[in-house]
Amino acid sequence: MRRAAHYIPTMLVAVLITCMSLLREPPEIVPDKLLHIRHIDKYVHFVMYLCWSVCFALDYSRDHKKKENIRFLVLGLVCIALYGGLMELLQQAFCAPRTGDWLDFAADVLGLLITLTLVLYKLKRSRYAR
Repeated sequence: MRRAAHYIPTMLVAVLITCMSLLREPPEIVPDKLLHIRHIDKYVHFVMYLCWSVCFALDYSRDHKKKENIRFLVLGLVCIALYGGLMELLQQAFCAPRTGDWLDFAADVLGLLITLTLVLYKLKRSRYAR
């Protein structure tokens, strides 16, 4: 149970993303008419999954202070990406009038890839700093 406590921020973000993804009508935080930004939902997906993957990476590093096993971190990020794809399929099947969108999934994966790039860069720098 102690280890699970390290991942509370990650789990909270996961629950928030799940709830927002499965709403029939997504919340309109800032009206599109004010921003005039095309495809703003793709930016939202990018930010949501970037935040989720950063939370996971930070929680993982707190849980594995002495170990630098990157395989499990990458596996966790791949699972988050697969979850993003699952959410798109669930939206398509059960959340009409919403639809699944592969560009939303691509934005999710891009957020994860940015996190992975930053983590690998940090690990590489910390190894050369020793």
